[in-house]
Amino acid sequence: MIQLLCGVSWVDDHVSLDCSECGGYSLERPCPLCSGRCSSVWKRDLTMSHASGRAKWEGKCNLQAEKASDSQLVLKPVALTTSSSDSNLCSRFEKLSASS
Repeated sequence: MIQLLCGVSWVDDHVSLDCSECGGYSLERPCPLCSGRCSSVWKRDLTMSHASGRAKWEGKCNLQAEKASDSQLVLKPVALTTSSSDSNLCSRFEKLSASS
């Protein structure tokens, strides 16, 4: 079993929002290129995510694939990482508390 930087279990669908290796998701996530509008689900590249300490994803955007077929372009899957600004934002959200 792979030991994550933050100690959560992706297999159990656990995630740490401020961990760059988690990137805010466990083993799957909505398409990061169109924020999930295309309904495509991207899979985590376990080896690369763990080796780099950053979230890496494999998948294709169905909206971009449609555009590619219209214009005869070929798109390759893109591995995305979360930026430090993403981690900063997640960290700020975790500090928020509800007030009554």
